[in-house]
Amino acid sequence: SLAQILLKKKGGKGKKGGKNEGEKMLEKLFEETDVNGDGLVTLEEITTSLENMLGVQLSEEEFAELEAHFAEADTDGSGSLDLEEALAAFAPKSKEEAIEEALDHLFEKYDHDDSGVITMEEFLLEEEENGRTYSDEEL
Repeated sequence: SLAQILLKKKGGKGKKGGKNEGEKMLEKLFEETDVNGDGLVTLEEITTSLENMLGVQLSEEEFAELEAHFAEADTDGSGSLDLEEALAAFAPKSKEEAIEEALDHLFEKYDHDDSGVITMEEFLLEEEENGRTYSDEEL
């Protein structure tokens, strides 16, 4: 799912004595998402950030999943996450795994009939749903 691709639950503690690459990436993402610079990120800030990065609005299902992950990460129930809560709850997988998951997500999005094959019709339908059309010359 979208939330899992961008904010994957952490499997381990990482490297001793310092932040691993995933933690550094999450910290940078946290800082970029914290629009007002208060050291906290709200569900609204995360949603806006994800939608801006992806260039599309989250579906109701994607938002509900993100909201559930956010609520689980908000251990103090404040309605926002500080950096420590975010680091404790979420960290991206390795770059290779994150790329593979992103590609899997995109493939599933285009493979409307779950056949394991993206037909030209499925591709064009998904592109049209995302506001992209192609001329006969481009096809």
